[in-house]
Amino acid sequence: MNSTFRSVIFTLIGLAIFFAISWLFISIVPYLLVGGLIIYIIVKFRNHFNNKNNNSNNYNRNEDIHESSHVQADYYNENEKVIDVDYKEMDEN
Repeated sequence: MNSTFRSVIFTLIGLAIFFAISWLFISIVPYLLVGGLIIYIIVKFRNHFNNKNNNSNNYNRNEDIHESSHVQADYYNENEKVIDVDYKEMDEN
């Protein structure tokens, strides 16, 4: 009787701990969701306003990229001698 009573007590204590942790988790989840949503909204607004301030600088960056692409195009369009190579197929014997 002593071992049966002991196992019943441990089972009841284990279930009580499990339900206490479950109840705490369920009661904390809504606060975590609301906090996560608030942090997400703050980050989105911050990024939106930072991008708004950087749009004036984007015009200058695009202009620099456009000018550098002309330099690269001129480099690759030079008239250079091209060597044409004809290949002869070999029979595999």
